Amino acid sequence: MQPSIKRSIGSGFPAAKKGWLGILVYALGSLLIGGVVMGAVFLTGVPEELQGGAQNDSAFTEEGFAADAAGVELLEQQQEAAADWLSRAWPVLLLVLLLAIGGGLLLNGGQIGFMGNMIQNDQAGIPEFVGAAKKSFKPLLGAWGLSLAAAVVMALALGLVSLLFAALSFLPGWLLGFLGFIVGVALFVGLVWVAVRLAFWFIAIVVDQMGPIVALKNSFEVTKGHTLKVLGLIVLMALISMAVGLVVQLLQAGASAIPGVGGFFGIVFGLVGLVANLFVGFALIGAFVRFYLDAKGEAQTSTPASV
Repeated sequence: MQPSIKRSIGSGFPAAKKGWLGILVYALGSLLIGGVVMGAVFLTGVPEELQGGAQNDSAFTEEGFAADAAGVELLEQQQEAAADWLSRAWPVLLLVLLLAIGGGLLLNGGQIGFMGNMIQNDQAGIPEFVGAAKKSFKPLLGAWGLSLAAAVVMALALGLVSLLFAALSFLPGWLLGFLGFIVGVALFVGLVWVAVRLAFWFIAIVVDQMGPIVALKNSFEVTKGHTLKVLGLIVLMALISMAVGLVVQLLQAGASAIPGVGGFFGIVFGLVGLVANLFVGFALIGAFVRFYLDAKGEAQTSTPASV
């Protein structure tokens, strides 16, 4: 069937509505990882100077620079405390970072696998979540590594562009501004194009159990001819997520202003917002899985069988 935004969203939200077990597993996993990370960081003995509350606001100007000797001394104390803390805590912080990355990939793989089963089979449970998390961990880790390498290359390229503009400083200001505008537009268009082409990278890894390179090629293949549709799906789901977050924030701010019970209702709406964001996140994954499966099926149907 030809992929469409309406069909994808129409499949993603009902699947998320039926997938509360997966949402619960994801939430508990996130809490567990977050608790371990925060606990490990706390045990490293974070200096009081870095925990906030020790700053003397009167010692700083509105521009954020030290205004007197007290401010300079405070900054020096914070820098010394940070250097001392990092020198003794970096092994733990490195392990915590690796744990956060690995845990996030496990949860992401489980989430995609769970919603993939919901979309295809209209049912999924904890075994599907855990099984997908285990099977897709290594390929997702490889894809994450490739993404990191690409980000480093892009940062280096931007650095070279900045050096080039610095070398062209002898040109008139209007010409430099025009060139900067052209480069900025080209960079924006390029990033949007890459985002569309990679929209189904992780989904292909989990749903079809592909390696990172094969899944990358597959994501490029299934998005051919559907650039505007995929971009529209990305924008629409982002707007839905932003709208939900805005409504929850407004309710939370309004409830927090109620005398006497504002704190309680603020916490309640904060939890409601957390649940709503998790639900929308699962619905988003479901919508993208539906679109991917339809686009892949269309591509396979349109490809002539080899004799």
